[in-house]
Amino acid sequence: MARSTDTLGGALALTVEALRRDARRLATAPGARRSIRAYLDSQPAPKLQLGCGANLLPGWLNTDRGAHAAGATYLDAARPFSVPTGSFEHVFCEHLIEHLDRERGAAMLTECARVLRPGGRIRVSTPDLTVIAKLVEAGGGGDEIAARYVHWCAEGFLPDANGDRPALVINQLFHGWGHRFLYDHDTLAQALVAAGFEHVSRHPYGRSDDPELDGIDSHADEDNLEMVAFETLVLEADRRALRPSA
Repeated sequence: MARSTDTLGGALALTVEALRRDARRLATAPGARRSIRAYLDSQPAPKLQLGCGANLLPGWLNTDRGAHAAGATYLDAARPFSVPTGSFEHVFCEHLIEHLDRERGAAMLTECARVLRPGGRIRVSTPDLTVIAKLVEAGGGGDEIAARYVHWCAEGFLPDANGDRPALVINQLFHGWGHRFLYDHDTLAQALVAAGFEHVSRHPYGRSDDPELDGIDSHADEDNLEMVAFETLVLEADRRALRPSA
């Protein structure tokens, strides 16, 4: 069957964008490697943020694939990191992993484990599939915060929704904003363990018992904090310690 003009045009646009990303990566790679090396040489306890956007954390190596903010170092989380093994004490990625398909998300977590020192900690936040799946019942009024969340999403992101319709909000969360794969607690925890982590623990949005990870989330502001906290799953885990040889 012949492909439609729209399909061919869409495929061409994706190819062009991929070529542009590769060109940016090749152009920025030498400078990024120097920036990473300089950061590692200057920090006794290095910390890596992936997909920082405009959230530049003091004392961290803030990285992103895009050009969102001056001061961010180029690093594509969907590719092998140009970072030495065992370089960091902490890794942080906020609302990033859902933008990768399942296979690339697993590869990213494996890279995070590789660049962490044994015992180093990762913090990952992402939309919570368990919460999202339950939104289908929000129209019944049984869950007041879920109903308010549906209204918030519909009003802010779905101007043509014609009311608070959970099905439209659920589909937006699956397919909007470049989302590729959504996790529940068990799926993300298993992915972390498979990547080389242990001691997986869940934490409230914005809170951690690790001082380096406490209060660093930035996806929410004062106006939408409750809604973002409601939708977000936050897990932390430790890089598996090296076992002595038998």
